[in-house]
Amino acid sequence: MSSGDFEALLRRREQLLTWFAAPAETPRARLFRALVGLVLVMRLSLLQASQGQWLAFAVVGAFGGLGVMVLGGRLWWSLCAVALWGQLLFCGDWLTQSLILALITAVGAFSGPPAPEGSDGDAMRAAHLLAVLTYAFAAFHKLNRDFFGEVSCAGHGWDALAELVGGLPAVQPVVPAALVVCIEVLIAVLLALRSRLALPIAVAFHLPLTVTLAPTFVFALLPAYVAALPYREGTTTRRRRTLNAVAIGVTTATIYTLAAVAPTFVNISKCAFVAGLAGYLWPGIDGPAAADGSAPTACSAGLLSRRVAVGVFSLACVLPYIGTKTQHSAAMLSNLRVDEGCWNHWVIPQSLRRYDGYVRIESASIGARNEEARGNARYAQLERTLLDGLWSPYALRRMRENWCTAATTPIRISASWRGEALQIDDLCAPSAELPRSRGVFGGGAIFPRVLRYQKNVSRHCPQQCVH
Repeated sequence: MSSGDFEALLRRREQLLTWFAAPAETPRARLFRALVGLVLVMRLSLLQASQGQWLAFAVVGAFGGLGVMVLGGRLWWSLCAVALWGQLLFCGDWLTQSLILALITAVGAFSGPPAPEGSDGDAMRAAHLLAVLTYAFAAFHKLNRDFFGEVSCAGHGWDALAELVGGLPAVQPVVPAALVVCIEVLIAVLLALRSRLALPIAVAFHLPLTVTLAPTFVFALLPAYVAALPYREGTTTRRRRTLNAVAIGVTTATIYTLAAVAPTFVNISKCAFVAGLAGYLWPGIDGPAAADGSAPTACSAGLLSRRVAVGVFSLACVLPYIGTKTQHSAAMLSNLRVDEGCWNHWVIPQSLRRYDGYVRIESASIGARNEEARGNARYAQLERTLLDGLWSPYALRRMRENWCTAATTPIRISASWRGEALQIDDLCAPSAELPRSRGVFGGGAIFPRVLRYQKNVSRHCPQQCVH
């Protein structure tokens, strides 16, 4: 065997090993991996995790997360990506954080771990860029009349916080609304500049949200803060790394224990963890500073996957204004409405919308053939729910799965969809043809179980705290 063949064999061996374990890394890269893995494990605590197919993907994600946390090889990143994309494509996952994590783990799977010399990996760079975009688009979506009005999510959150802690003055909704938008813009700018001020401002912003309206969102962004903030290598000793790993394990166990015996304190324990991690990171953060100093290689798989991730997320964030999708767009808690008659954004004109995918039910009857159902107040309320809400093809499929019983059959619906009449004689009949959502680029949706529109939107506007 020639020396060239031997070197090629060694390279192939090294590449194979990266599928199972990461090469030598900086403490910052290891902490990034640890937090990604922690988030994937903690997703088992989501309410949706109790559902069959969702639980299967969540378990795979938690297993992959443990592998990412301990070993860091591409195999574990791939398991995480498969689990997250499975929930998004097949389980109706509606969380923006799920798309962010799915993109980060996909980049990790395609590009592999950071280079041995200690440069940031592509997954870290992707996490940084996605965090900046998340805050920027979240602020932009909130530039609408309802977020600054009486039904604002900001006002609702302020009232919830005042009830929880007491002592907060009564203010007009426009005050917390303006404060939230300004802080989100500020965090986006500080993260883009890699300023150390991003961390304390983000902690002060997210802790109240964690105990009121958004108990898990901050955890999806924790790895991004580690990726974004320049960190002085050498400040994290082996002892501190060990203590940090123990603290993460103890905190995770505490959160799960509290979820079982004292649900009221779960969010408080999450806040304690976020604040403790911030205190751990703060002494080692340099700032403000430029990027990590390592130039990305041109045309590499990692660079391409990072660009694709940023492009996919940016597209998701602009789709609400086109009309083909509102979920996973960083529009959480924004009060944004893009449906006919309720369009409320101050900057983007309604004329930009090319599609309204909501199903509007004009008349409905539940269990018309059953004496048990006739005059039943519960079924009358269900019919009223059908008439008062905005629905989607996905929601009709979920309705078939959850509402159909011997007593409720048939569920008859007369509706309008995409400007045309839609008549369904029995939603519960397997042979009944249901409408198919429009794909992002036209035609029928390839994945009909992707949640494209909000599930709790009323036909009437304005509506309190639209998520």
